[in-house]
Amino acid sequence: MKKDSQNTREGVWSHIIIGILILAVLVYHYNKDSSVAKYRTETIGVIIKFKHRNKASYSLKYEYYVDGIRYEGSVGTSYFKCPDGREGCVGKEVTVYYSSNEPKYSQVNLKEYDEYRRTVYLNE
Repeated sequence: MKKDSQNTREGVWSHIIIGILILAVLVYHYNKDSSVAKYRTETIGVIIKFKHRNKASYSLKYEYYVDGIRYEGSVGTSYFKCPDGREGCVGKEVTVYYSSNEPKYSQVNLKEYDEYRRTVYLNE
């Protein structure tokens, strides 16, 4: 009996810890997206990498410059390619919205390919 009680307690604590971690991630992303929304500034970026993650998920990485400093961002997408055959349109210019308060926080507008974006911004 004592062992069952201990296993139940450990299970409860592991669920609480997982819940706290999930909440922390959500708060981080909300604050990041809120900063971009509040201090929104626009620049041009370039898609630099398109990588298969799992099943039907891909990661698209882009770079942009603010005051001569290079930043990178990434977004989850489904598979797509440009009319010229480039997967993920690597090399294509995109619109990047970033926080003038924290330029490392950004969101990308993939223009005509935005329908393939899977990342949901919590505050656009």
